[in-house]
Amino acid sequence: MEKFGEVLRRHRERRGLTQDGAANLVGVSRATFTQWEGNKHLPSMGRGHDLDRALGASGTIIDALEEARAHSPRSRQVPTPHGPPTGPTLATVLRDARRALL
Repeated sequence: MEKFGEVLRRHRERRGLTQDGAANLVGVSRATFTQWEGNKHLPSMGRGHDLDRALGASGTIIDALEEARAHSPRSRQVPTPHGPPTGPTLATVLRDARRALL
């Protein structure tokens, strides 16, 4: 399976763009784009869609990004040694705050 950065590089080169040129198309710095191509970081899904459109990738970049996110260690939940959190949920806190303000 091709890594996300390799897919991104292939589409960028196919369009004849430098990293700086491709970065400008999607509104990020060249350094950020370099990190994406080097598989150091992954773009957000919104930026992934921007990249896919700008590079004419027909969904290939989105597919590669989804695959990379599915296999990213950051996307996996790590169980805590103390079990699930206790106390009110955020939704409960917000609902109670809304009631208090009304």
